[in-house]
Order: sequence, then C-alpha cells, then structure tokens
Amino acid sequence: MNLKKLKQQLQSSFDLLKQRVEGGELPSIEEVKNFSKLASRMVNYAEEKWQFEAEDFAHLANQLISAVKTQDLQEVYTLINTLEDSKNYCHRSFKS
Repeated sequence: MNLKKLKQQLQSSFDLLKQRVEGGELPSIEEVKNFSKLASRMVNYAEEKWQFEAEDFAHLANQLISAVKTQDLQEVYTLINTLEDSKNYCHRSFKS
C-alpha cells in the first residue's frame, strides 16, 4: 500500500470513529483496532522530520483501544479530539 492510499484509509476510518462518538456512541472495538493498525502503519512511512508525531499518533490510537474496551465514552471523546489536534498539527507543520 502506498502512502496516499494509507492516508485515505486512515482518514476514512477516523471519520467513522468521529461520527460514532459525535452521535454519543462508542465505536466498535473492531473499528478502533482497524484505525490503530492503520495509524501504526503510518509510522513505517514517516520521514525523520515527522517520525515522532507519527509515533505519538499511533500511541494515541492504541490508547483509544483501551478506552473503548473499558467503555469510557468521555475518554474516547477526549482521545478523538486529541487525535484530531495531532493530525491537524502534523499536516500544518509537515505538509509536503
């Protein structure tokens, strides 16, 4: 899979998670695991200048799995917002 396709899949997966949370429900564990898997793959494509941000994003995605497992909707909501902020920062700072 190339970087462009991975970014598209990651964005689609994230949009689904945001939609669920904005609707007041927890995403399924499968949806969150898929998102986390995609976020982890992104680390493999990271250039040195944005490697740390990619690793941080993947770490947050893993935390999201734990929050969904414990059914902590408030924590899931917080992590979704943090992931959104992280993504926006990275795109602003390292746009190619």
